[in-house]
Amino acid sequence: EDLLLAIDGTREPQFLSASRLTPQAGVWLVDPSLPLDLNWHGAVAVSAKDGAVVGLLLTDGKSPRVALLNE
Repeated sequence: EDLLLAIDGTREPQFLSASRLTPQAGVWLVDPSLPLDLNWHGAVAVSAKDGAVVGLLLTDGKSPRVALLNE
């Protein structure tokens, strides 16, 4: 699912294509080549299709990933 990442009101949301996500148990791994540094940690991941909150972006020194809320 295509996502938008929103961190705060000072940055434009970051589009994240579904093709850059790899599903695993409870998370979607994010392509590590994307420029998502520690400043994006905790960003809300919302569906680009319907705006539903999907999860939170974790960029805590490990591979970036979206922790899913409904898993």
